[in-house]
Amino acid sequence: MKTRRARLPEKRAPLSTPTRIDEICLELQDQSIATRSAIDFFQLRSQRDPHIQAARLAEQFVNQNRSLMSQLDVRIDQHYDGHDVRLVIQAGNAVGAIPLFSPVTARPDFGLVVQPRFPWAGIGPMLVEMGWRVSPTPLRLPLVRRSERRVPMWVLFS
Repeated sequence: MKTRRARLPEKRAPLSTPTRIDEICLELQDQSIATRSAIDFFQLRSQRDPHIQAARLAEQFVNQNRSLMSQLDVRIDQHYDGHDVRLVIQAGNAVGAIPLFSPVTARPDFGLVVQPRFPWAGIGPMLVEMGWRVSPTPLRLPLVRRSERRVPMWVLFS
């Protein structure tokens, strides 16, 4: 009579869930300057030397999105302070929201929201109060993905 050996379950490498992108929208007010860590924005903390990769991704990110950002009068530069690669975002006097293309996927995975310094309930009521009869013109761009809580109501319903 043959005895059967109990088969041990095969050991498999545990699958880790992908990290969720916390900050996919860059936000700032018009006529202001904001800085963000490129290492954190592109989620490179787990890499051995994230500074080199962050600098390359930041440069490609700025180059890919330069024409889109010019429509909102926004300029992004990169700056290395010896400890971190920083994205320096300078907003002009335009307000709105635009998608930004990822340097990794080349898809509009990020977004940029420029809010007015002086908040209002909506651009329509504000223009009527001022006596203007001008309606905003939406840009012909893809939607800002995963940003429904970040894009202000005045952008969505103007």
